[in-house]
Amino acid sequence: MISEDLKKLILPNLKLHLDEIDFQYIDTMFSECYKTYPEGRNTPWVTLKPHPHAGTIAMQFSMLTGSFMEITDWNYIKTIGERL
Repeated sequence: MISEDLKKLILPNLKLHLDEIDFQYIDTMFSECYKTYPEGRNTPWVTLKPHPHAGTIAMQFSMLTGSFMEITDWNYIKTIGERL
């Protein structure tokens, strides 16, 4: 499970990348998260579950700063990541 401290870091950045109408899905997005270590990076990223209108496009954030990093395929992340 993702920590409250990490949620607080990610939340402002997440809201910058969502339409306001999709804010209702934020809790769902935090309900399933995976930690990965992208190639060439020393700090882990967290991938949030996509909201219902995103298909398999998932958002990744730095676990150190909460900054938005990139988008990725949710199904791929579930095969390589560690569930939080």
